[in-house]
Amino acid sequence: MPTELQKITRKAEKRGIPSITHHVFFCGSSSCCKNKDEAKAAAKKLGKAAKQSRDEEGGFEFTPVECLNLCTQGPLAVVYPEGVWYAHVDEEAAEKIIEQHLKGGQVVEELVFARSGANPTTGKD
Repeated sequence: MPTELQKITRKAEKRGIPSITHHVFFCGSSSCCKNKDEAKAAAKKLGKAAKQSRDEEGGFEFTPVECLNLCTQGPLAVVYPEGVWYAHVDEEAAEKIIEQHLKGGQVVEELVFARSGANPTTGKD
């Protein structure tokens, strides 16, 4: 009989987690974002792209979150492992983040308002 850890390991493998290279946390909370329609469109675009990327090496995970505590700049996205924080992520900005950062490896500098992590420039130790 498989242990709980073995069960969740199999779920992670089926979901493609071992091959992901980035994790996007997206806050488009309907309680504070100025443009709720833009937030929904951006979340839909990021979520769909994440699902499609799971079958590829270098895919990414997408997690909607309730709040990143910087409400006036939303919708927001944070991309790890680099620790890059993006502001005002509408559908067009989401497309740039997907194509340039998540697929192309280049941070979309014009959307960045903060960096965190071990090395805020590269995300590497």
